[in-house]
Amino acid sequence: MTVLITSGSAYSDIDAFACATALAEALQHKGQTAVAWLPGPPNLTIPAEFHHHPAFGLSCPAGKYDVILVDLSDPAHIPDELAVEQVVAVFDHHFGHEEFWASSDAKTFIEPVGAAATLIWEEILSLKIAQYLSAVVLKALCCAIVSNTACFRLPLTTQRDRDALETIEGMLAIETDWRERFLREMDDGIFKNLKRALTTDTKIIQLTATQSFCVGQIEVHDRARAIESLGSLVAAGEDLPDIVVVAARSVERTSLVSTRIKVAEKLADFYGVKVAKKDALFECRLPSFQLRKMMLQDFSRVMLD
Repeated sequence: MTVLITSGSAYSDIDAFACATALAEALQHKGQTAVAWLPGPPNLTIPAEFHHHPAFGLSCPAGKYDVILVDLSDPAHIPDELAVEQVVAVFDHHFGHEEFWASSDAKTFIEPVGAAATLIWEEILSLKIAQYLSAVVLKALCCAIVSNTACFRLPLTTQRDRDALETIEGMLAIETDWRERFLREMDDGIFKNLKRALTTDTKIIQLTATQSFCVGQIEVHDRARAIESLGSLVAAGEDLPDIVVVAARSVERTSLVSTRIKVAEKLADFYGVKVAKKDALFECRLPSFQLRKMMLQDFSRVMLD
């Protein structure tokens, strides 16, 4: 049976793209019929050179499939066109749904690494076909690991992430200074298209049947520029998500930004920090460097209070 490799439907980031396309190509080299399909539009973590990849289909390819989920384990976010019963394997680095998959027949690889791409690379190594992968998917895997670990600055980075990136870079024969160039290019894209960056990198968290909240994220070098740019969006009449995670590499710290003072005060109380006001924005500066995926459970507790 054909294997369909997919991720969430709201948007696609570089980790989902790299995982889906690399695993599909690997399985094809093993003689399986495999296709990568990403229903969510590419966000600005994905370099423009990948935006027209055939994985970004407008509709689910026709046919019956065994489904592999990558960078996704929440069953609520499986594309509507597919059923949970079709899932035969799950590769993810987000926690919270292990019990659900334990009661299913799917093989699960939900592990504490910086990037889901690292899990896919390890799977490719186990299949013994790494040498046959195209430069396109190898580069995508590199971009995913660099993006998801903020070039190894995040505390969730593991030696497995480092080993994977260094091995793939060696296969591509590229210099390590490409990493910072890639991050700077991603920054430029975010600041030039900040509204789109937020729209395509916002998660909706369902607390109860009637209560939900939105968390956007931008990972950039310059915190001050990010706060100023968010303020300009609000001044122009644009709405922001309930919480915007601003992960600033230059200071290796994260700010939580909201236009709602009550939300900011709840966050400040939870994390033991102060609220700083700048025009219509309220900012909580955390003492550590974190991405949204590391704080979602905290946010849920805060918003339920």
